[in-house]
Amino acid sequence: MKVFSRIILNVVFSCCAGFAIAAVFQRINNLFFYNVFIGSIGSGLFSLLLFKSTKKYLLIDKPFRPFLVAISVLLSFSFLSTVPLTIDRSYSVWILKYVSESNASNQNLSAKVLTNESLKFFSESNGQLSRRIAEQERLGNIISGESGEIKITWKGRILAQVNDIVGRIFGLEPKYSKLSDSDIQK
Repeated sequence: MKVFSRIILNVVFSCCAGFAIAAVFQRINNLFFYNVFIGSIGSGLFSLLLFKSTKKYLLIDKPFRPFLVAISVLLSFSFLSTVPLTIDRSYSVWILKYVSESNASNQNLSAKVLTNESLKFFSESNGQLSRRIAEQERLGNIISGESGEIKITWKGRILAQVNDIVGRIFGLEPKYSKLSDSDIQK
């Protein structure tokens, strides 16, 4: 039982370290996609560090240690690539936040009011759209020309095509990922 609890503690501590690393790097470079990888690798390194620095962890058989490192990396990656990313990107999360705030301040909220407020969600005034454009430029998916036109890069086109395929396979909302037939053939 002691070995099992040490295994669980190793994975939990390693994952928490990976989450903290991703959070710190997000505040430094604001490139969450990259920070998911940085946090996941950090989780694995922290797991290795636990093996090297703590004698009680040495009771775990050596052949089992790489497996624990892999579990830490994969759990960190799974969490970081879904939960914070969904919260950062989701229109549904915004709706829940807005309704919660309205209810907390005892404001009457109707679907019409919510619809009108939602029009501000991606408005230029709150910076969400410019934030997303700047992020896609930093990731190399789009480029802005000197006259202000935005063009997709080869990397961005591949990503758009992958999104289209995944969206079609899983029946996701087409307005987010479905490419026009003419764009697919390019």
